[in-house]
Amino acid sequence: MKHPISLSSVLLLRCLLLLFLAPLIQCGDLISKTCKKTPDYNLCVSSLQSNPKSLDADVQGLADIMAKITLSNATDTLSYIRKLVNQTEDPKLEQSLAYCAEVYIPVVQYILTQAINALNMGGYGFAKYGMLDAADEVDSCTGSKKSPLAGRKQLVLDLCGVTVAIINILLKKWISDLKSPFHLHPLELLLLLINQISSFHKSYNIISMLSFAWTRYGA
Repeated sequence: MKHPISLSSVLLLRCLLLLFLAPLIQCGDLISKTCKKTPDYNLCVSSLQSNPKSLDADVQGLADIMAKITLSNATDTLSYIRKLVNQTEDPKLEQSLAYCAEVYIPVVQYILTQAINALNMGGYGFAKYGMLDAADEVDSCTGSKKSPLAGRKQLVLDLCGVTVAIINILLKKWISDLKSPFHLHPLELLLLLINQISSFHKSYNIISMLSFAWTRYGA
């Protein structure tokens, strides 16, 4: 004998579905909204959605995920370069690849790693500078469009560009809060300043770093 489904049961089921799906929809909206402010929307969305942590991340978390994806790709590229160096029998190609390996080593071991550390400490100006510096270094690894590194190089550059754009969102908010100190509790304003200065101080002169971040990347 079939039991009729009551209207109240249907409504309850719909409510439960909405409660379950609402956080996912909201997180998807944040990813989409954030990625629309980057130079490569599709790359941004696909990269972030590949990491389950992005589902409950805020903009800070999304920036961290994207920065780590950039580091992972740069690390993979360095491993690929080393493999090609061992395989090639072309002296000119070997020389070119060896140079690129020298370029990627500090990018992977120092520049991107320090940028991620700064990002996690709230040092958005330094984090942005680090990502741009990494992109400049990677771009110096020249080669023709037929180079075995061409596609990998462009991907790392594109990931750097997306990461910088997301960091810009955080940096502009920080600058906005700084320009509107009366909207913040004095202790909150002090913490903002300390976080920025402390992260810069680990690798650069405080005054020069603050000046650099404000004049070039603050606006």
